[in-house]
Amino acid sequence: MIVLELLLGAILGAVFVSGTIYFAMRLKTPSLPQPQEGSRSQTVYGPRTGI
Repeated sequence: MIVLELLLGAILGAVFVSGTIYFAMRLKTPSLPQPQEGSRSQTVYGPRTGI
């Protein structure tokens, strides 16, 4: 039971962190799309959430 709770908490935490970063980037550049910054963030935060 404890392991499942910790795993669920870790998944929710990762989703929350990635979501806040995503919205922060969207709010920072609403009219100026920057595909390079977007691809960098995805490559950096993708593997971390997987681990």
